[in-house]
Amino acid sequence: MKKLTLLISLILMSSVCVQAQVLNRISRKIQNKVEEKIADRIADTIANRVSDAIADDVNKAADKAAEGIEQGINAAEQGLEEANAALEEAGVEYSDDSLTATTPVIEKKRKPCTGKTQTPFFVNKSGKVLLYANKNNKGKIESYTEYTVTNVEYTDDQNYSATYNVNTLNDDKEAVTETMPVAVKVVDGEVFFDPSSMSGALTEGMSISGVGPIIPQCMEVGEDLDDYYIEVEVNGATMTTSLGSNMKVALKENLTVNGESIECYKVNSDIKSKVMGFTVSGKTSTWYARGIGYVKIENYSKKGDLLTSIEIVEIK
Repeated sequence: MKKLTLLISLILMSSVCVQAQVLNRISRKIQNKVEEKIADRIADTIANRVSDAIADDVNKAADKAAEGIEQGINAAEQGLEEANAALEEAGVEYSDDSLTATTPVIEKKRKPCTGKTQTPFFVNKSGKVLLYANKNNKGKIESYTEYTVTNVEYTDDQNYSATYNVNTLNDDKEAVTETMPVAVKVVDGEVFFDPSSMSGALTEGMSISGVGPIIPQCMEVGEDLDDYYIEVEVNGATMTTSLGSNMKVALKENLTVNGESIECYKVNSDIKSKVMGFTVSGKTSTWYARGIGYVKIENYSKKGDLLTSIEIVEIK
């Protein structure tokens, strides 16, 4: 009996152990499953939050980029409006017309000179150097232009040809461009500028043609002078055209150069230039002196605002 009881007790204990083991295994499985579920939920939550955060950051970045682009577009439009206003203020217009221009017929307006012959409005001595200051609309010198007369073929006081070199200098008077030769003829006291003499001087394949300004020997206040026309071509394509019209002797006055008072004639004219489709209209006033040429030039916008000026500062 005791044996039976002991056996039953062992069986029961064994069963409990087995059940405990089974329960332990089941518990571990449940724990693993729970942990997996929790881990999955945590991973999903983290992924969703990260995704939401990334999406939020992307949206914010996109909104900021869009805002920046819009601001850039607005700034560009404002800049374009300001540029157009500035161009309009300066008398600049754009046209899609062909650059090929029809050479205008230059009508002779100047009167024949009568009475005593006088010194022409140009240099007649080889070796003479004229230095001009190039100023902005506030009168600040930005550069210089130097004219050096290299050769004069002399017939008499009223008939000669002259060649001079043009150099652009910086504000320290150092050369910044290559020398450009220009030819001028004086016939019966009238000064003829030859635009074609500058062909090829600035760039290969460039040609310059037309009728340059003609400065008569005699000038009278109120007198009309001839128009002039200059055309620039590069490799056969017209790049620039300039027309000077309505040239009139406005007044006679003295300007001071190097402490010396020089009698000058002021000539006003309208200028219209077309460069790569852009048409620039304006006005120019030029002061001429005998034995020198031009002493001063003032360039104005279409509305009459001063843009630039050129003034002789040294004669040697």
